[in-house]
Amino acid sequence: MDWNFAGKPRQGPEFFATQRTRAAFKLSLRYCKQHEEELLADQLATNLMDKQFDTFWSSIRKCNNCKAAATVNTVGGCVGDVDISEMRKNILMFFIIQLLTMEQRTLSCNVLLKLLISMTRI
Repeated sequence: MDWNFAGKPRQGPEFFATQRTRAAFKLSLRYCKQHEEELLADQLATNLMDKQFDTFWSSIRKCNNCKAAATVNTVGGCVGDVDISEMRKNILMFFIIQLLTMEQRTLSCNVLLKLLISMTRI
């Protein structure tokens, strides 16, 4: 703050003090990022030793939930929206063909495709 009140100088004691504190902050941040798991394990162990079970289990729950994926992007070996919808269309077509009787199989391909397209837009 002194550096800011001094007019953000590019030299002098305020500049060098600001430079040192920024370097110390960046070093601390880098240390925390590199040892994140270790620091978390130490905090969990401290919570257990201090018998703060609510805090311990709350931290465990948060840690486990942060690794969960928000959405599913793989279904049956297909990856992405286009591949998944194509797989769904193929499955629907297979079941429709299996359910149609011999007389109904004479439907034109266009009618069947329109039916499939309307079903995949659901």
